[in-house]
Amino acid sequence: MELDKLYHKILKIILYSLMGLSALFAVLFFATDPESKAALLINWGIILMILCAVIAIAFPIVFMIMNPKNIVKTLITLAILLGLAILSYFLASSSIEGAVFEKFEITESTSKFVGGALIFTYILIGLTTISLIYSSITKIFK
Repeated sequence: MELDKLYHKILKIILYSLMGLSALFAVLFFATDPESKAALLINWGIILMILCAVIAIAFPIVFMIMNPKNIVKTLITLAILLGLAILSYFLASSSIEGAVFEKFEITESTSKFVGGALIFTYILIGLTTISLIYSSITKIFK
């Protein structure tokens, strides 16, 4: 329990420090010549994005190690998502007919990848809609 409070305090200090630095950079950007400080803000944004990506990858791994019961559920969910992604890719067309494809030099593999990503998105939206409707209906009858 004591360790949780320590983690919470350290995380709070880090988050307030990052927020303060971001506010300072924003003030510097608007107080001085914006063109000279644009690179600073872009680099800061990249640093924050990388930090968020590392945290988004590391924390689930840490929580899975701390709660080994949930590993099986997580792996099943990831396997289902991977299966849907593969199915979406194989359902996608690799057609590159038309002026737009030639204008932007889109290859067959790029067309198939983008098509697969769109199909995957549509499947996830459909599954989300179905689950929302199902949960709403089951709440009515409880």
